[in-house]
Amino acid sequence: WLFTVVSTRRLPAFIPSANSSRGTMKVYQFVSSLCYSLSIALLFCLIGSTQGAGGGGGGPKKILVVGSANADTFLPVARLPTEGENLTLLPGTHPVVDLPGGKGCTQAVAVAKLAAPNERTCVFVGQFGNDSAGTVLKEALNEVEVDCSHCKTHKTLPSGRGYVFLTQSGSVSAVISGGSNLDGWQHWKNAWEEKDGTEMVTEHELELILDGVECILLQREVP
Repeated sequence: WLFTVVSTRRLPAFIPSANSSRGTMKVYQFVSSLCYSLSIALLFCLIGSTQGAGGGGGGPKKILVVGSANADTFLPVARLPTEGENLTLLPGTHPVVDLPGGKGCTQAVAVAKLAAPNERTCVFVGQFGNDSAGTVLKEALNEVEVDCSHCKTHKTLPSGRGYVFLTQSGSVSAVISGGSNLDGWQHWKNAWEEKDGTEMVTEHELELILDGVECILLQREVP
């Protein structure tokens, strides 16, 4: 297998501060753009390899995405509120509610759309909430032929949510509620380490998840 970790968590040591020089900012922007371009190029190469790997009779190779799925709400505002301040939305605008998002869900949809049509070459592993947003997220993934058969639905927690502020200046800020994305993963880890016969995920189940997988994408958003 080829294991590829795609992380969206920037290293603090490389993030310029507000007091950084203009030259430092330009270098940082160049490196960020280069890393993003390389990530996109790598993703295209991996998808191309999965499309060409089906001629051996074993079916097409797959890309496994493990990560979060959020129902996003977009709020168009003039600016971000200050502490203790209430703001209304921009005149004539309305919030966009329950738009499928989250880095894991977004990557899975992108992989599925770039892959060969009518072939489930993308497998998603995540945890949906026990609410209507969980249904929306599952339907969005199924609509583009993402294999969600290994996903779980949390019994008590709602789905993860993102509240995104879109300002007139074009900046984007968000508040994230992890919800079902943040709970339940420890059981997977304990089950794999203890192997006491009552594990939540057996070795056979892991083999089924990884069957035919050529690459794994991780966002490092879930524990």
